[in-house]
Parts: sequence; structure tokens; C-alpha cells
Amino acid sequence: WKAHKKQCVSVDALAPEEEKKMPLTWKQLEQFKTANGEKFEARFIEQESGLRMIALCKDRVGLIKRVAAYTNSRSIPGFAPGKIMVWKNPRFHYFADGSSGARIEESDLANITIKG
Repeated sequence: WKAHKKQCVSVDALAPEEEKKMPLTWKQLEQFKTANGEKFEARFIEQESGLRMIALCKDRVGLIKRVAAYTNSRSIPGFAPGKIMVWKNPRFHYFADGSSGARIEESDLANITIKG
């Protein structure tokens, strides 16, 4: 077909550094607990009321969990509804109320980027 590339390369033939790794899902992150060398992406859906930023965030497969900001400013700079958070070396967290998700600390902000 017209859009087909003439020089196709099998995914099996790519070097490990050339393979595009999919970001982790909530379920995978929960299994890892701490995923050094991995990335996690989540879209900000809705903010819960409270003193600190607690966002309901959806992963790439559609599962929604909480992301809580335990930072000095009690927020994640630039993170707002509709934005996507990319977190390198993420950690899963179980909250005291029995819910689960991610707890972002001040030291984690260096590993977080926000996409549009």
C-alpha cells in the first residue's frame, strides 16, 4: 500500500536501545513497587478536594488511580487536568485510607516531565 515503507525492519532485528519501550501501567507498577530505569505515564483526569494536590490519573490502558503530591508546594508544577505526567523511576504507594496509586515527593520532581 502507499504508506508502506520500502525498507522495513523487523522489530526482532532492532537493537535493545532502538526498541521503543511502552510506559508502565498501574498494574505493572504495583507489581514492581519501585521501577528503576522505567517510565510511567498517566493523564490527569480530575482533582480531588483537599489541602494537597490529589489527582485521579488514568494510565495507557484506562485504569484510574490517585497521584498525591507530598512536595513542599503541595502540588506538581504544570500538572493540570488533561496533561500527561511522565515519571522516570516511579514508585507505587498504598495510602492510609486503603486506596493506592503514586506518592510524589519533592525529590521525585527532578524525574517528572509534564506533556501537553
